[in-house]
Amino acid sequence: MFLISLLLLLFSLCAASQTTNASCGVLNVMHYGAVGNGKTQDTVAIAKAFADASKKGPGCTILFPSGFTFLSAPINMTAYTTIHISEKTTLKFPSDRHLHPLIEDTRFGGLRYQPLLFCEYDCSNVTVTGTGTIDGDGSGWWPSVPSGMGPSKNKIPPYTFEYEV
Repeated sequence: MFLISLLLLLFSLCAASQTTNASCGVLNVMHYGAVGNGKTQDTVAIAKAFADASKKGPGCTILFPSGFTFLSAPINMTAYTTIHISEKTTLKFPSDRHLHPLIEDTRFGGLRYQPLLFCEYDCSNVTVTGTGTIDGDGSGWWPSVPSGMGPSKNKIPPYTFEYEV
């Protein structure tokens, strides 16, 4: 009888664990205060959505709904998360250098700008989906200069996506 009770307890714990992970569902950045008007910085609202996803565990989808332009500084992603950028939506990272922290990169012997979408620790199973646009404002980072010259201010512009495994 003890063995049957123990097996039932383990089964219910596993079922509860799967329910908890699957219950995260969709986290719409608009519900966290994002405006999406292409003028207002939505960084704080987006960061709140990712923080919530981190608390809720695997299976979250961060939704950037259709028809908006979200302005953001670099975003620290969460493992086991899907980032869905809907049709007719833009996730825009302006080239305003004040929004982009500098990080040391020994591979290049100096400083570079932090990636637009990054994950510092354990970035397993991050997925980016949707038919929307990720706009890194390339023309703002690479002004019109003669061929062979480096980026402005002698710092490497941010990569779009970077993660640590």
